Amino acid sequence: MHVLIIPSWYPTPDDPLQGPFFREQAHALKNAGLRVGVIAPQLESFRNLLHSWKHLKRSVWGWPPGERCWDDDGVSTWLRYGWSFPLRVLCGMEDSWLKVGRSLFDRYVSKHGMPDVVHAHCAILAGFLAARIKQRHGIPYVLTEHNSSYARDGFQPRHFPMIETALARADARVFVSRHLGETVESKFGELARPWIRIPNVIDTRLFSPDLLPVKESGAARLLFVGSLIEVKGISYLLDALAQLRRQRSDWHLDVVGNGSERAKHERSVKELGLSDAVVFHGRKSRQEVSQWMRRCDLFVLPSLEETFSVVTAEALATGTPVLATRCGGPEEIITEESGMLVPPRDASALAAALGTMIDRLPDYDRAAMARRVNEEYGHDTVTRMIRNVYSQVTSTEGAQG
Repeated sequence: MHVLIIPSWYPTPDDPLQGPFFREQAHALKNAGLRVGVIAPQLESFRNLLHSWKHLKRSVWGWPPGERCWDDDGVSTWLRYGWSFPLRVLCGMEDSWLKVGRSLFDRYVSKHGMPDVVHAHCAILAGFLAARIKQRHGIPYVLTEHNSSYARDGFQPRHFPMIETALARADARVFVSRHLGETVESKFGELARPWIRIPNVIDTRLFSPDLLPVKESGAARLLFVGSLIEVKGISYLLDALAQLRRQRSDWHLDVVGNGSERAKHERSVKELGLSDAVVFHGRKSRQEVSQWMRRCDLFVLPSLEETFSVVTAEALATGTPVLATRCGGPEEIITEESGMLVPPRDASALAAALGTMIDRLPDYDRAAMARRVNEEYGHDTVTRMIRNVYSQVTSTEGAQG
């Protein structure tokens, strides 16, 4: 079976940490015996040039509009770079993305032939492009939704027709968590039904326990990995640590990641008197993150909203227990045997749970946690579920008009 994956964002040679789970799923499907290709428009807004030296430097030093295609270890990957004008009267981001996406599809097909099925990730923008491709060529498509904006009402009015079209015309609707599926169904009703849950795939070869883990004695090593943005709830975690510090000091926190609120959080660490206990390390590669997870004693995720939470499953895959908030996805991943859940935006609850889990660290069966993640989210399990969906939608009875 020939599958064409269309993600709304995708890791690139310049930014390998941009949605790495899309690439991992593509390779898992290829390793399961499918013929897999990827097309992914990569657009920059001219507006970014006015606000970011990074974008200005990229535009001057090697990010001109153009096409890049390569054989990514057996997955034919096609990216096209371009610019999106800031004014809607000229060319909106959605219009630019769809135009580039259609061109990429035509170029891909001219070399590799028509796919049997398209797998779009997120209604905006990939799902809408898949709907246009189906209208033009009759190719069925599977829509997998990951977007956390549904729970936050983060869409603009112009997005709703795209979402409705992508949902209505999809031959199968997949959500990465029950929480996300129920949220979308509550907002879009019949357009979102029927749907099934298929979680994100976890690379349990990369995220695996050490064969002979060595845990140093002394302070418990806490770890956060993620973007330093508001929705990740770092402010509540720092407040919780300030409360915990008044009771005990046998811990320290490593923060791996970057984002718009990093400077704010670094100031808070100083103001809260935590400078000797909290260290910011910036962004790290996937390989480095897996090592950080193996070395830590407890992973902490204080998010306000998560559709699935790949990092939670990755931490458990390394045998590390997790303290997270009840913010969507983590409730479906964490059990009593693997960690604790607390309400979001509750620093006191976080502080109490941190103390409890630090005391219970020797009781967690790390090998059992890793086995469960491999069984439920590993390549074999997730690809089998996806392949079943592909078979259904490509059958005469399964395809929708």
